[in-house]
Amino acid sequence: MKYGLSVLIVCLVVLTGWSGQAQAAPLKDIVAQVKPSIVGVGTQDTMRRPQFAVLGTGFAVGDGLHIMTAQHVLFSRNVGGESAAVKLAIFVGDGEAGVVRDVVVVHDDSLLDVAILKATGSPLPVLHLEDNHWLVDGTDIAFTGYPIGAAYGLYKATHRGMISATMPLANPTRGEGALSAEAIANLRKKRLVYQLDATSLPGNSDGPVYNPETDAVIGTINAIHVHESKEAGDQQPTGISFAMPSAYLAQIWAEYMAKRAAE
Repeated sequence: MKYGLSVLIVCLVVLTGWSGQAQAAPLKDIVAQVKPSIVGVGTQDTMRRPQFAVLGTGFAVGDGLHIMTAQHVLFSRNVGGESAAVKLAIFVGDGEAGVVRDVVVVHDDSLLDVAILKATGSPLPVLHLEDNHWLVDGTDIAFTGYPIGAAYGLYKATHRGMISATMPLANPTRGEGALSAEAIANLRKKRLVYQLDATSLPGNSDGPVYNPETDAVIGTINAIHVHESKEAGDQQPTGISFAMPSAYLAQIWAEYMAKRAAE
């Protein structure tokens, strides 16, 4: 009897492909889980049409009212000469169903190009940061954000790629003589970024990079390699992007939480 039962179990394993491990969720399910946590980061001006302008991407962390984004996204807003009604804001949702919320900057790190915003309204679903898991070259990734801002409307888009290298945090240069003092300092501190074989565009800045089989964030889009200018990056993307690893993002979040606890 026991022998017959063992044979039956073996047959079921062969026929069903059961391996004792949980099956990875399809990418379409992962994207559906991730999208509600992602927001457009930009400015709102009641004197212009449309009122909201996307500058980059962010995503909810912590209590669902904190948004992580890139510091360079905040500095890219041109408030000079604009009306007094211009304010930093986020766009939640997609298309006409989306809403604009006010935010304030509560923490930032210029070296790692990360900022944390505090939003108004009800909490958003949050994403989890992988804080101590470095990935090897060849690892598949996905990322979601607002490519080219709102050029095609306020709709999130998802792209796939892979990690092609892990390298020091420094801007690409044409030679050693072109290295800035800041780039040299970064190289000495051995902070690393992921180089991605993936096409991202300026509006993708700080969109979450995640495991396509889970919703765990493994980094954020930090920069793209362009031919000559931002316009060239929009029209002729190189397919080379860079991501800030989540280990650094988790470190910055911990610093912010420690600052709050000390206040």
